[in-house]
Amino acid sequence: MKNIQPSNQMWLLKEIFECVALVGFVFLIIGLASLLIELPFFKLAKSDELKPLPSVTGTGSKIGTFALLLCLILVPGIFFSAMMDDGAGSQMMNVLMYAGCAFALAGVLGVVYSLFDKENRKALLVGSIIAVIAGTGLFFVARTPMYESGKFWSAIGINNIAYWTITCALISLLAMSVVYVVSKAKNGVTFKNYGVTFNPVKILVSILVALITYAAAYGVLFLMDLLFKADFRIWTFAFKTFDFNIFPVILRYLPTFLLYYVVSTAAITINTNTEKLQGIKGYLLAIALNAGGAILWLCLQYGKLFATGVANHPGSALSGIVLVAMVPTLSIAAIISRNLYKKTGNIWTPAVLNALLMTTMTIANTMVAFK
Repeated sequence: MKNIQPSNQMWLLKEIFECVALVGFVFLIIGLASLLIELPFFKLAKSDELKPLPSVTGTGSKIGTFALLLCLILVPGIFFSAMMDDGAGSQMMNVLMYAGCAFALAGVLGVVYSLFDKENRKALLVGSIIAVIAGTGLFFVARTPMYESGKFWSAIGINNIAYWTITCALISLLAMSVVYVVSKAKNGVTFKNYGVTFNPVKILVSILVALITYAAAYGVLFLMDLLFKADFRIWTFAFKTFDFNIFPVILRYLPTFLLYYVVSTAAITINTNTEKLQGIKGYLLAIALNAGGAILWLCLQYGKLFATGVANHPGSALSGIVLVAMVPTLSIAAIISRNLYKKTGNIWTPAVLNALLMTTMTIANTMVAFK
């Protein structure tokens, strides 16, 4: 074994330049998708331009909007330890279970009430049905152990992440349904403002754009590995090559992450596409909506550890390490979501692309059991 002096090692330079390559990789992904949707056939993925919504006015409305956004940012962090470590049936998850049940029942009442409210019937009916679905889903997810079959859910290291992901998706969907019924629908907001279109052609072409971009991006990654033995990373977060026998495993987890990125992209669309949130401010809010709760949890966890010698959640040591890599994951996904929904006018290309990229990246970075 050769003893190399600390001052004569190049691993740090390699890490720095691979981080630079990671930034370039994200720009490559956005650039590829942006180029594709300008080609004749792939233009079908584009919807009408999403015009920015008017920003809220009045002190009460501003406070209410701020409080809502703060809740959306904090909830994933508040329940992180319960979702990742305690699991279904724990005290905190029971809170979500009862909340899901209550909102599902409220949604049923909303459906009934919509039959007598001719003026707001459509909005109330749609919002109430979504609340029933999201509330019922949250009720069952919070009380039912999931992702526990090592034979089917064989990427054991990410099973808790998948559980956290699907729970957060249902909470966000429930929150959006309630806000839509209470305020958005009255202001003329429609599915279009969430970036949601149900045109089958647009959805299929959007999925095709995402697939081609995903394949091309990973093609570049494999080429870089072949030529230079390098990938795109920062510390434990990395887009890296993988053995193709994990594709069946990727497909098993893909629906879970797809649900999350569909909901999160819709949330980013409706909350950042306003007159006052153009440019960098919109991107910062998008990142906060996706990764803000994780960032705050890590600050509390390790801030207290460094200050007192005991972490804020001593039983979540491994979960905290896993969460570190989720911050860049969710931040990059937020940037891709905001950039591409503005170019396509809908959520489908960024949502599907994020699900493909992040599911593959996550599974490629963990152990997969083959039995």
